[in-house]
Amino acid sequence: MATAIDSSSTEINVVIIGETGTGKSTLINYLTNLFHDGSLANLK
Repeated sequence: MATAIDSSSTEINVVIIGETGTGKSTLINYLTNLFHDGSLANLK
């Protein structure tokens, strides 16, 4: 029997794939700074 998906869940999984040197880690670092500090003004 199928069960309903819990729409209150806030967990999101994202898969980032690409060749070497395409900026995957850079994108992850930008997003981390955005969600942590709320701004991209002071990139680490």
